[in-house]
Amino acid sequence: MQVDLIEALRNYLMVFNISVQYFTAPYEGIEDFDYGLRKVIDPYFEWKHFTELLLTETVAETLTMTEDFLGVHYGIFLPPATTGDFVIIGPFLSEDHTTEKITWIKQHLGPENSAILQSYYSGIPVIEAAMLFRTLPPLVSMLYPAGTLRIVESREYIPLRMEPDLSYFHEPSFQWDIPAAMLERRYEAENAFMEAVSAGNADQAVQYWNIFRTFDLGSRFVGSLRKKQNGVIIANTLLRKAIERAKVHPYYIDEISGRYSNAIENAKSEQELNQMNIDMLREYSAYVQKYSLRQYSPLMQKVINYINLNLAESQSLNILSDAFHVSSSYLSNLFKQETGQTLTAYINNQRMVRAANRLEHTDDTISAIAESVGFLDLNYFTKVFKKVIGVTPSQYRADKQRYGTSL
Repeated sequence: MQVDLIEALRNYLMVFNISVQYFTAPYEGIEDFDYGLRKVIDPYFEWKHFTELLLTETVAETLTMTEDFLGVHYGIFLPPATTGDFVIIGPFLSEDHTTEKITWIKQHLGPENSAILQSYYSGIPVIEAAMLFRTLPPLVSMLYPAGTLRIVESREYIPLRMEPDLSYFHEPSFQWDIPAAMLERRYEAENAFMEAVSAGNADQAVQYWNIFRTFDLGSRFVGSLRKKQNGVIIANTLLRKAIERAKVHPYYIDEISGRYSNAIENAKSEQELNQMNIDMLREYSAYVQKYSLRQYSPLMQKVINYINLNLAESQSLNILSDAFHVSSSYLSNLFKQETGQTLTAYINNQRMVRAANRLEHTDDTISAIAESVGFLDLNYFTKVFKKVIGVTPSQYRADKQRYGTSL
């Protein structure tokens, strides 16, 4: 039961990109509790002594909220009914310490090392301390008998107040290792996010984006609106690359990314951009579901893209087989095998879906819409439309105007 609750705590804080690390003897991996900061700046750091101090200074049935010498925050507690185990929540940053801490770093370490430390800070989530004080105690208290957990805020927590040998900040390896370590974390989150989008999984994409966005993606811009716009621009770029992985045709990629690029630049508020971010994640994921050709063979990808991008042109089995230099019988069999329908049925279906979209979103005449999807005979267009969609074009448009919902 205790393990399940700690796992629940870990899953909850994953949304904020905050780690929940459980350590037990012989404490393997303790060197990475701070994402490797102490390991980088002091190769001779006394980890055994550090662990002993954590165990002796952490009080049973107490959640200690504290920060280290660089202003990085942690929550620490001893799980009940264990000996020698401890849990570290963090690292994370508080929103109200940045200016003061940057000044301290510049004074003690110089401008160059200050810039390097900023790359470390940029990889750590920034969470309002008051929010964690509201949410963490109820979650951690579930591990203990009702009413027994105490919450202590300690700014002089001895194990974390230990200051490693700061002279190592001036070693060349420090200047390389910190940015590399934090970039690895950022790219791990980025790849998980992009994989979710390229799979067309909108809910998972939103979850991983909430983790990825905790990295400081726009700090070089002054002003909160510009910084937010930069973050959404980065999201748009990543989303474009993600659906490219899913073999979505560049035509559709350019359409959606260009549309959102204009919307981002014209946004007037952070609230508008926040909503736009979620809309983008879901629409890009929907594009994967609608336009991804990843499951098809290279030849079939080319054929389907050609059909979809030339719906107004004359298309037939013979025309397409000539265009792609294969026999008509081979193309017919391959198309049916991979798509589950005949070539003619697929073409008509795609044309009617395109026509339905135009009936809903434009005021074009039905004859003009029929011509735009390759039908010069209006009566024949109406017959095919009813067969595919279920109603006549005029009835479809009237129903959409009346109800405003998809049939």
